[in-house]
Amino acid sequence: MSFVSLLLYALCGSLYLGEEFRPVISELSDALYFSTVSMSTVGYGDIVPVTSTARLFTVSIIILGITVFATSISAIIGPMLGGNLRRMIKGRISHVMRKNHIIIIGTTPLAVSVYHGLCEQNEKVTVIVPPGIPHDYPENADVIVGDPSDNKALNSAEADKARYILVLRDDDSDNAFIVLAAKELVGSTTKIIALVNSDANLSKMKRVQPDIIFSLQTLAREMLLRKLNGEKTDNANLMDLLFQE
Repeated sequence: MSFVSLLLYALCGSLYLGEEFRPVISELSDALYFSTVSMSTVGYGDIVPVTSTARLFTVSIIILGITVFATSISAIIGPMLGGNLRRMIKGRISHVMRKNHIIIIGTTPLAVSVYHGLCEQNEKVTVIVPPGIPHDYPENADVIVGDPSDNKALNSAEADKARYILVLRDDDSDNAFIVLAAKELVGSTTKIIALVNSDANLSKMKRVQPDIIFSLQTLAREMLLRKLNGEKTDNANLMDLLFQE
């Protein structure tokens, strides 16, 4: 809008003061040419203002042209460069901080809830999100987009330096493949915790040998049955039901 406004101002002024230029500006094409040359501060000198009024008008075009172009460039290019710079800085800082951290794999409500809980405890968390899948993680989260069953994504998340890898996808087959991929990279200090969504797949998940397996379905079933039978459940029993090492 600033550029268009300045161009209209330069065109109208050039035509209005046309007699005060040499050669005289009498056509729209001449006015457009002179306006563009003046706004861009090129100044070929083939059309020259010969009166004080015309010279002041030309000076105003030049000053406004510099201002408009400088402002436009900063408004358009600045955010682009700033966004790239923020992403570069964020990536480097995250890379430095990825040590003794916790990796969450998945975009399920459980995964997002666990992420927020860990952040409240000031834990360093890196998230691996499969490509093309929307997620509800915050904008400032350390998110890596990639196939979590591929060593490349796990390497980017510094899986070998993590304390825990939480495999929390909603597909048990995907979780099993991710566990196998993670076991190829991590050492004995990294614990792999895998979610089993269906009790029918519990025995299959045990075959890939994550360090800890947990099943919300098993926990909910056992708690409901014990409640119906009037049995009491203490914290130790809950942990045994939820986690199977």
